[in-house]
Amino acid sequence: MLRYIITAILLLGIAIPSANAQDKALNDSISKLKRPERLKWITEYISANPASVSGPYFLSEFLKFDYQTSLEQQEALMEKFTGAAKETKSYLAMESVLEKKRKLKPGNLAPDFSLMMPGGKKLKLSDTRGKYVLIDFWASWCVPCRKAIPHLKAVYAKYKAKGFELISLSADQSQEAWKKALEQEKMPWLQVVDEFPEKFAPSVVGNLYEIKFLPFYVLLDKAGKILVYSGNEQEVEAQLEKVLAVNGVVH
Repeated sequence: MLRYIITAILLLGIAIPSANAQDKALNDSISKLKRPERLKWITEYISANPASVSGPYFLSEFLKFDYQTSLEQQEALMEKFTGAAKETKSYLAMESVLEKKRKLKPGNLAPDFSLMMPGGKKLKLSDTRGKYVLIDFWASWCVPCRKAIPHLKAVYAKYKAKGFELISLSADQSQEAWKKALEQEKMPWLQVVDEFPEKFAPSVVGNLYEIKFLPFYVLLDKAGKILVYSGNEQEVEAQLEKVLAVNGVVH
């Protein structure tokens, strides 16, 4: 009977619900495993049951709070799914996220945006082309972000005369908290704040760039193409060393 129901749903083009009570209970159980063991269990489950509508649910729940699985690893897991599994809400949601992530791979043009600066004027990302630009995703309430600011000041001082620009993009929903942090930190580079269509909803640009944790960095070349997309500032510095000569000559 279930097979006929699934076939009918596929023919009608309706997304199949991803989980039932049994799946949720099982997911609660495997979520207690350490990350490697949980990923191994999910991988083996998908390999053994590629068409199961439960597989995408287990994988999507794992990826919700996992930031170590690379795009390539996610794509390899998604390629294992067949049949009804590829019509579930979980699969379709993950595929949508992957499509956005593919556009954020190094070499692609960074998605443009226009956001408010402290004085009320708008800053458009594409207006900064001609320089190497680092977008620093942060927030006033983010302790690691605040701790990273002194180091960012050193990076900015080192490269600002060599064709380098820095944009700190805040995820603050409170303009007051954002501006108070700016006054305290005195960051001498461009500042913008993200937009939130609804309270507690994902921010516009944070969602566009698939930012899942803070701080996060996106380094662009002079044409606006992505060089680095990472939460690791050391990757940013290594790339800056490559593209900007130490003697101040812009490559």
